[in-house]
Amino acid sequence: MLITEHEVKLLTAAAIAAAPPRPRPFARWIAARRAARAARPQRRRGTPVHYDFLEHAAMARAMERL
Repeated sequence: MLITEHEVKLLTAAAIAAAPPRPRPFARWIAARRAARAARPQRRRGTPVHYDFLEHAAMARAMERL
């Protein structure tokens, strides 16, 4: 089968002009949710985690003194 020069030009133009694939709706939804979550302020606990450790250490020290 012979391919003419005109067909080669048409196929090349079609390959170059092809639109990039759009992201799927689920992927767009995930990206939107990730951006919205990153924009929200971070939730904080009432006390930082290291305070729990200090409190337990202080209680252990107090129990040793008894």
